[in-house]
Amino acid sequence: MTTPLIDVTTLAQALDDGATRLMDARATASAVPTLRVVDARFSLADPQSGAALYAQGHLPGALYVDLNRDLSDLGRTGHGRHPLPDSDAFAARVGAWGIGPQTEVVVYDAGDGSMAAARLWWLLRLIGHARVRVLNGGFAAWQAAGLPVTAALPQVTALPPYPGQFDRSQIASVEGGTGASQARAGLADRCAGGRAFPGRSGTLGSGRRPRAWRGESAVRIERA
Repeated sequence: MTTPLIDVTTLAQALDDGATRLMDARATASAVPTLRVVDARFSLADPQSGAALYAQGHLPGALYVDLNRDLSDLGRTGHGRHPLPDSDAFAARVGAWGIGPQTEVVVYDAGDGSMAAARLWWLLRLIGHARVRVLNGGFAAWQAAGLPVTAALPQVTALPPYPGQFDRSQIASVEGGTGASQARAGLADRCAGGRAFPGRSGTLGSGRRPRAWRGESAVRIERA
C-alpha cells in the first residue's frame, strides 16, 4: 500500500522538477497540474490564524483551505463541532481547487497536532481520490529543512466538480446504529489480526464499561 506520508525532500524535488505547473494568465484548461499542494493550517483557539499564516508565507504553489469553511458544514447542528460537508458541495470545492482524478495532492498543516491535514486527506479518500499524501512534519519540517516559502498566491484553473461521492460505508454513526456497530466490529477484527497495524498484533482496549462497549447503555461522546 502506498504510504500516506511524503517527506520534505521528496516534495521539494517534485516541485523543483516542475511536477506542479502553476497557473498563469496564459494557462489553458488542459494545463492541469500533476501535483497540487494544499495548506490546511488551522487553530481551534484562533480560527483566523491559519489564513493569516498562509498570507505570511507558504509552500510554493500551495493554495489554502479552511477547516471551518471548506472541510466542514457548520450549518448542520447536532453533528459535533465540525460536521461533514455535503458530498456534492465538497466535490465542487475539490474541482474548484483544480484537483481532478489524476492529480497528485500533498496537504500539510503546521505539524503541531491540529489534524487539519489528516482531515483533508480523509475527506479526499472518502470521496474516492486515492492520490493524496500528507507532508510528514508539516510546515514546521519544511522550514526546519531551510526550504523556500512564498507569499505569492497561485492562480488556479478550476475544474468541474470531482466525479465522486462520499463512501458512506466508511462513516460510523455517532448514534451507535448499524454503521457504528459494523465499524467497531471491523476495527476490532483488524486489530486482532494485525491488519490495522502491519507487523503488529494485539488487542484494542477500551476504558468503557462492558455494557457501554456493547451498546447496551448510553455513553457520553466528546465530539471533535
